[in-house]
Parts: sequence; C-alpha cells; structure tokens
Amino acid sequence: MQAQARALLWLISLRDSHLDAIKEAVEADDAGAVVG
Repeated sequence: MQAQARALLWLISLRDSHLDAIKEAVEADDAGAVVG
C-alpha cells in the first residue's frame, strides 16, 4: 500500500513539473510574439 501511495505522489509531482514547464514555454512564446 505504501509503495502505491509513493508511486501516486511521484506521478502527481511529475505532472505538476510538466505543467510548469509547459506554462514557462507558453509564456516564453508570448514574450517572443510581443517582441517580434
């Protein structure tokens, strides 16, 4: 049971960091579009 919980937490943190990366990429794209 503990291994399952740990795997779930790992997946959640992985997803969160992935969303952060996407957000940063989108903001960078927006900045480039405004400057360009």
